[in-house]
Amino acid sequence: MPENLIQYVLLIAAIIFCRLPYIGKFLRVYNTMIHESGHAIMALITNGKVKRIDLFADTSGQAITKSKNSFLSFLVVFAGYPLASIATWGLFILLSKQQYYFIIYLSIGLMLLNLIFWVRNWYGILWLLVSIAGMGALIYFENALITEYVILIICAAAISEAVFSAWIVFYLSVKMPKSSGDAYLLSQIAYLPPFIWGTLFFVQAIYFAWLSVHQFYILYPISL
Repeated sequence: MPENLIQYVLLIAAIIFCRLPYIGKFLRVYNTMIHESGHAIMALITNGKVKRIDLFADTSGQAITKSKNSFLSFLVVFAGYPLASIATWGLFILLSKQQYYFIIYLSIGLMLLNLIFWVRNWYGILWLLVSIAGMGALIYFENALITEYVILIICAAAISEAVFSAWIVFYLSVKMPKSSGDAYLLSQIAYLPPFIWGTLFFVQAIYFAWLSVHQFYILYPISL
């Protein structure tokens, strides 16, 4: 068996695990949080306002923001998918450097930001509290092996949902444009059809997923 092949088997197994009912959906809300936080952060960067974020059990979410003009609204709406993909790439860069606890602290920080300032629906609050407690347990018990595998699962959830959610919005932008979320909203602002934005979201998700897998290869090169 090629050296480090087991790590790729574990990554694929983690991705499959994240597609399971209930527990898989719970894990994939991690990507939803990053996506909606991307909208919120861009709103703040562009001197807008964040009214609230909702995280739902079906892995969907919404960020309600207010911007001063249509161009700034465009930036806020556009930000979600690319920033989620870039964040996933960042996670894999940290994973390739075995910075497991840095990932934990960054995650807790983003979760606390959401909990204190943005998320107001009951499921979102519960998800954040449970996730913060879980991350805190990893820090408290300091079990290196469990921490490594939990972080691998988190990264798997992020990369799989970043690609899958972008695929869904692409599909909807072609088949049911008015139901394609950010792609439809962008079409209303920028006057280009939803499938243009859906295609762009999906292509960038694939690109950053490839970069993420490349970072994983840096950590676990396969010797034939």
